[in-house]
Amino acid sequence: MTYIDDSLGPHEHVIARGHLAWLYRFFSALLLMAALGITGAVLATLPQPTSIGSAIAAGIVLLLGIAGFVAIMIPVWTTEIAVTNQRLVVKRGWLKRSSEELQLWSIEEVDWEQGVVDQIFGFGHLIICGTGDEDMRLPLINNALAFRKAVQQAISDAPRPGSHRSADSGGT
Repeated sequence: MTYIDDSLGPHEHVIARGHLAWLYRFFSALLLMAALGITGAVLATLPQPTSIGSAIAAGIVLLLGIAGFVAIMIPVWTTEIAVTNQRLVVKRGWLKRSSEELQLWSIEEVDWEQGVVDQIFGFGHLIICGTGDEDMRLPLINNALAFRKAVQQAISDAPRPGSHRSADSGGT
């Protein structure tokens, strides 16, 4: 189970999930492949297998590549983004976890940013403006426009506080 699924309240359900752009995975894999290629090239050019200095350098390059891969991928693996019928939730982290949540009724604007490359691949940032001082800026996500539509639809479908009173409950 995911954090968001575990945190759902009664009568609350997920409408849409946002996923971090595949660009993060691409660049982390590219970094790892470059480190493996450099390590292999260094080891292949060693004059003898006991050339300790070059072997250490190759090991360091490999460890840096693995560290870079993990540093990029941990946020990808540990970030959850979803809109439910009641709120927008962004959870980040693994060992140190945090979440940002906005009740749908408190969202005033859902802004969208896309650069040229983002337009080509469908990535984008959403900036959620609530009634408070802070804006919520989502990381670069796939299908940003579709997720924005889902958020806007959820906002329009969400009941406003105090709106669940029936029409005939007014006083006479």
